[in-house]
Amino acid sequence: MDDDTKLVLIDNSAMALFEVRADELIISGNKEELASFVKAIDQKTFIFDDYFLEARYFYTLANCYSDVYRYRDSDWYSEYLSKAVVNFRKALYAIKFIESLNVIQSDLKSRIETNLANYLSSQGRSICALEHWDNALEINDNPIAIISKINNAFFIAECLYDLYLIHI
Repeated sequence: MDDDTKLVLIDNSAMALFEVRADELIISGNKEELASFVKAIDQKTFIFDDYFLEARYFYTLANCYSDVYRYRDSDWYSEYLSKAVVNFRKALYAIKFIESLNVIQSDLKSRIETNLANYLSSQGRSICALEHWDNALEINDNPIAIISKINNAFFIAECLYDLYLIHI
């Protein structure tokens, strides 16, 4: 770490402000401002009070990247989509250090697994996504995970179905 890098402590109050600002930018639809926000916030070196705060940070950052991706790119190899996937993975990594998850922490883990699966699927990694939807469904009956997994099954079926066989 160089002398110009300052460590910033993130506590629950700071995280709440970060989440509110991210939500405001996502809801506003101002993608340029959201892109600037994530670029600025992703360059900081943070220290977190606990692993749950760290998971919340990476989850929120990933959601910001995924929202910027939706409006800027349609390519599966998008930088924003890749950063969303990486940050969902970082969120999962942080939350695994919590020994006994409470209901709120379990819900966050389910949402992280679901969103990671959804964006892996967006990258064309439909088979890789299955494990994460299953993990989310083991935690709770997340309706988004259920619907996404079903849609993925239809997608895979369409890819495997051979129209040539109909004409035989």
